[in-house]
Amino acid sequence: MNFAKQRVLSTLNHEEPDRVPLFEVGIDSAPVLEKYGGRSMGDLINALKILRFIIGGHKLFGYISNKPYFIKKAVKSALGMFKRIGYDLVSVPCAGLFTKYKFPKWNCYVEEYGKRYKFAKIMSGDKELNIPYYEGGYFDTEDPAAAYEKWGPLDPDHPARRGAYEGAIEAVGDEMIVFPSVLGPFETTWQAFGFNTFVRLLYQKPSFIERVFKDRGDFIVAVAENMMNLGAEGIFMLDDLGHKTGPLLSPIYFRKYIVPELKRLAAKVHSYNGKVILHSDGNLYPILDDIINAGIDALNPWESTANMDIFKAKEDYGEKISLIGNVPVELLSHGTLQDVEDYAKKLIRICAPGGGYIFSATNLTYSVTLPNYEKMIETAKKCGTYPINL
Repeated sequence: MNFAKQRVLSTLNHEEPDRVPLFEVGIDSAPVLEKYGGRSMGDLINALKILRFIIGGHKLFGYISNKPYFIKKAVKSALGMFKRIGYDLVSVPCAGLFTKYKFPKWNCYVEEYGKRYKFAKIMSGDKELNIPYYEGGYFDTEDPAAAYEKWGPLDPDHPARRGAYEGAIEAVGDEMIVFPSVLGPFETTWQAFGFNTFVRLLYQKPSFIERVFKDRGDFIVAVAENMMNLGAEGIFMLDDLGHKTGPLLSPIYFRKYIVPELKRLAAKVHSYNGKVILHSDGNLYPILDDIINAGIDALNPWESTANMDIFKAKEDYGEKISLIGNVPVELLSHGTLQDVEDYAKKLIRICAPGGGYIFSATNLTYSVTLPNYEKMIETAKKCGTYPINL
């Protein structure tokens, strides 16, 4: 029996399961990865370093990365770590893949949405990692609309997406529940053009931008439908909508362009009795009611440094939306073990009663230390048993 599945779905239905479920979007801390046998994005750059010496190496990489066999193998390798740690819910990327790709340089790549990334070195623990950073939009040209048209539509039926999800299911078995992940309409639009060009187009060519948002929405809904037909219980959507002090897009434009796409996704997933989880950093209070009314079932990570107060949210929104988060990355990077334990207990004590809460950090970045990470997980497992008695 899949106890993790029951645990997560009961929680998202605002019921109390046997214990608080555990979830993490991803883990980038080298000490944690090393301890639990995980893989980082640095593996990708290492592959590119080798392939750059081969004629047509970049094309070979793109070809290999789209084959379901290799997708499954990569997913199994990555998700094994989450199973070993004891997570209940895991997401697997089914978008942002290499179904379309460019390699402008050996250390730079463009994924299928047209977002350009460049690798840079960063220290994590005592390890030097190669990390991809968003560098700009591939469509940020003299004629952005023409560049977008030339790139062409995305294929929601590409076999790499099915391969990713099936690889995840094979990797976790009955020990976790898998939510396929997609990238949301806002971030994939502005990042494909670059923010300055996106804003200019928003004012000068609003009908074109509206069409791009609609294209993104069509793709997201189609991928979601494919995943639900494969047996998925829900969809995890990543779309950073805010910065530290508020939304990146005016609430007026958010309601005009983004909310309709959120509603379309939620309606499709709910027609399968599934759930939709949204991951978005930033301060979302000006648009939080719109997110809830669009049909989003759970929000992650309630970023504390953006003044997203998850404890007040439990009181104000706890019956409307499930909460996922929000152990601060700053605490996991620089706090004491006692600080981490105290905050984890506070989260469980306030947010867990009545269900509707999944334990998670805001982000597990490169600065997170292994002792603090393990203290967080240990506390969540020890203190998260229902009925909550802290």
